[in-house]
Amino acid sequence: MDSVAEWTNEEILSLWEKYSGRPECQIKQVPLVFHELKKNSLLFVGINPSSSEIGFRKIAKRTSRTPQDIEPFLPWKDKASVNLKELTSIERDAWEHHDYFSKFRSMGQRLNQEWSHIDLFFYRMRSQQEFKKIIYNKGKLTDFAEEQLKIASKTIDHMMPRAIVVANALACDIMRERFPSLREPLDRTHGCHLYQLADGKRVPTFLASMLTGQRALDKGSFDRLVWQVERVLEKDL
Repeated sequence: MDSVAEWTNEEILSLWEKYSGRPECQIKQVPLVFHELKKNSLLFVGINPSSSEIGFRKIAKRTSRTPQDIEPFLPWKDKASVNLKELTSIERDAWEHHDYFSKFRSMGQRLNQEWSHIDLFFYRMRSQQEFKKIIYNKGKLTDFAEEQLKIASKTIDHMMPRAIVVANALACDIMRERFPSLREPLDRTHGCHLYQLADGKRVPTFLASMLTGQRALDKGSFDRLVWQVERVLEKDL
């Protein structure tokens, strides 16, 4: 596990410990954790991890695991009970074998770039509509959600990505709202937004939608996105 993933996992598990006793947070499962978060990579950003039997079956089908092998590690009890080694191993299998990550792998290969993925929130839930009830209260992000977003932001700063692709419409909306640099007009030279890291560096950022699934970009739009990212990476920001 690299240093960025190690720091991020510690912060996430401490946050789950802090909020686990609060009924409004409905914490029943362990949070998303990371087996690695590569620096200077192509970074894909999502909204939150899904958690479903269908997803775990897909992972199991392509590995030596079974859904029954995964299930014991998912319930949340407390921080001390988390088997981080096994959880990060499951996440590694997901990156390598789950369909959700297939377009990330494809884009990384086509651009000859190492890639990583992070979600803005670490709460496992398949339904985005139900998930919004966890992170919003009367139209505002809850304290629980704000603290997750803060961890995600710091993690992105630590990773210093070469480029960012935000692959979820809700994630795009939240990032525009919370990060002033993404509310600025498109950079006319590069044709994308520029996300400002804590050190002041600007990272080319592409606000997109899902790359896989029912609402995914069509093949032509995906190819244009790959082309655009490639052209920007060729430029010296």
